[in-house]
Amino acid sequence: PSLDALKDEKILKNSYLEKKFNLNLEKKFFIVIQHPVTSESDISGKQMIETIKAVKKTKIQSLFVLPNNDFGHKSIIKEIKRNKLLWTDTLMLNEYKSLLMKTSILIGNSSSGIHEAASYKIPVINIGTRQNRRLKPRNVLNTNHNRNDIYKKIQYCLNNKNFLKKIKTIKNPYGDGNSAKKILNVLKKINLKLTTQKI
Repeated sequence: PSLDALKDEKILKNSYLEKKFNLNLEKKFFIVIQHPVTSESDISGKQMIETIKAVKKTKIQSLFVLPNNDFGHKSIIKEIKRNKLLWTDTLMLNEYKSLLMKTSILIGNSSSGIHEAASYKIPVINIGTRQNRRLKPRNVLNTNHNRNDIYKKIQYCLNNKNFLKKIKTIKNPYGDGNSAKKILNVLKKINLKLTTQKI
């Protein structure tokens, strides 16, 4: 269903996005979304530092989206603001779609990297354990919270021609943005005259 929601959103003009988020969309940019892992909340700040160091080393403009409010989020926000990075509290769905379609890489541990980025053929660097055991499309590269490993994965996503060629043809295993119609078709076939009594 999240793909359905994105599919229905309009693509915003570059001029609007550039003005609001202080980005130059003529150049490469990253979206970084890193949430806390509640079982690792005591080191959320340190984990964020590793990501920040790797991203800053590339010298490529990056938009950091502040994390959700799970326990450990305050230390992540503190590091983002302390490093004077380009950041936003949140993104409207149409803003997110418009930026996601244009970004060079989605970096962090957001479920969007697992569910939605493949629909737009965008490389994803999935950091840490938050998305463990989830089916991951071929555009997703896993890494741990180590600045050197993250940096290497970024370079791979930017420069490996075989990888970039491969993800141009991937299909999103989570669907095509038409789940609502498919769900409705299933519901229409259900015989509501049969008993629905819970046994």
